[in-house]
Amino acid sequence: MINIDGVINGNYRCSLAGADLNRRWKSPMKTIFPVIWEIKRLCKTMQKERQMVMYCDLHGHSRNKNIFMYGNNYSDNPESTRLYPFIMSKLCENFSYEDSKFSVHKTKDKTARVAMWRELKIPAVYTMEASFCGADFGPNKDYHFGTEHFLEAGKSLCLGLLIYCDVNVPKVLDMLDKGKQKAKDKSETVTTTKAMTRKILVSELIGDKKLLQSGKEDVEVGGSDSAPSEDNMEDEEMAKILPSPANKNKKKEQDKNQKKKPVTSKFFKNDSVEGELALKT
Repeated sequence: MINIDGVINGNYRCSLAGADLNRRWKSPMKTIFPVIWEIKRLCKTMQKERQMVMYCDLHGHSRNKNIFMYGNNYSDNPESTRLYPFIMSKLCENFSYEDSKFSVHKTKDKTARVAMWRELKIPAVYTMEASFCGADFGPNKDYHFGTEHFLEAGKSLCLGLLIYCDVNVPKVLDMLDKGKQKAKDKSETVTTTKAMTRKILVSELIGDKKLLQSGKEDVEVGGSDSAPSEDNMEDEEMAKILPSPANKNKKKEQDKNQKKKPVTSKFFKNDSVEGELALKT
């Protein structure tokens, strides 16, 4: 959780500094947004040591239904950024590939999705949004999402890595397929997870122009990836208002010295006598 202080006090988008944290990722100030600054530093350090496959932040959406993703776009290789949401649509019954968006607009430069995509230089950088409400399709249509639905989406997000990275874990995949079979009617044909290889899904994406064109438009639909509120201040403005650690330390030192300073009696003018009869506070 990034916005810890804000969430504890009832916010879900703004920190106690009054800032929309999903607009501070391009060049965060360490003193005002320490958590974002540390996450970026951690990602850069990890990328030097090993390959980073995916970056995804998890948000709630106040307007749209379903679970979906905001991703970025390579015009010459659109399937690269659409593959993971496509995998999610196969694994999670509440995930909507059709509601997912893939665009890079200049107004989103400071969001985690765009800023980290530019810095990490990997295609799988997303914001996964889960509706505050529920689904408008599938078995859970017109039902409110509960904790179990969000947990299932998180599980699918992790299992998707097996397909995305071509990692074969037979035991896990078998268990997943058995669960899918139980959820379906026996008369229906269930596509096994083993059959959903990266190669097969990429071929399916490339072979369907509608899937590649899906989500190219950049529409403001609310939620944490949309435009920040008008009262959201820029970093420079905020730095002028919020006290800096340096100024705090300076004030503490001044207060400390003030307490140590003796209060002398005005009745003695002789320095030596005044020094002996100084009254300390």
